[in-house]
Amino acid sequence: MTYRANGVLFDNLFEAGTSGTINYSETGTNFSNIYRGLEKDQRIPDIGYRNNGTDLARLLKGNISQYANTLELTTSRTTAWNGGIFYDVDVSFPSTTAINNFFIFGGRIIMSASRTGGSSTAKNAEWTSLLNDAGNIELARSATYKNTETQVSGIGYLDLTGSYQLLYTETGSSPYTTALYRIYAYMLTTTTVRIRVRFDDGASGVIDENIDGTITSFINERRHPTQTAPSYSRVGGL
Repeated sequence: MTYRANGVLFDNLFEAGTSGTINYSETGTNFSNIYRGLEKDQRIPDIGYRNNGTDLARLLKGNISQYANTLELTTSRTTAWNGGIFYDVDVSFPSTTAINNFFIFGGRIIMSASRTGGSSTAKNAEWTSLLNDAGNIELARSATYKNTETQVSGIGYLDLTGSYQLLYTETGSSPYTTALYRIYAYMLTTTTVRIRVRFDDGASGVIDENIDGTITSFINERRHPTQTAPSYSRVGGL
């Protein structure tokens, strides 16, 4: 990756660990000294560190393309359903150092889902739209994000406890406001995060049609290439 500005190769100048005596200033601000003092996770792109409106992490350390974004697990259901369905996924690391560094270096666990095929009903159409609108929900170190940049929860890996916490809810539009897509997480052990993905279809004042076709849930991983990949195991099924 190469990032230049006004002929300056930022990759070499601001690489983590570079001496603060290599000065680059703008309007009196010594960027190299500021950047050297950042936490490791703040040296990773899209984990922001701002000075006078400038996101130094994004500007000085490259871009998101340095990460591997990999589909790790796909779970599908083709049987018609009503009421509620869910499944769990355990994301396991070999050590506490590995799990901490995965998130410190900008790693994320990414959840998404879709509904396709089936009958041409209003409820099926609503679930298709609901899951499309939810997009990618991404558990990061200190927060949960939607589609990379929009923070949807202040709960991140560091905030997880021994009980489920709600990371995200997508709610259906009227008259299907009891249709809920929800994602939870908790620390199963000191090295394993358990994710729960729920699809709940209540009925209030509408024809309570079954949802059919294929509903599919995806677990992706965004990982810095220097870090250890976790293992992913499904607990139960949709």
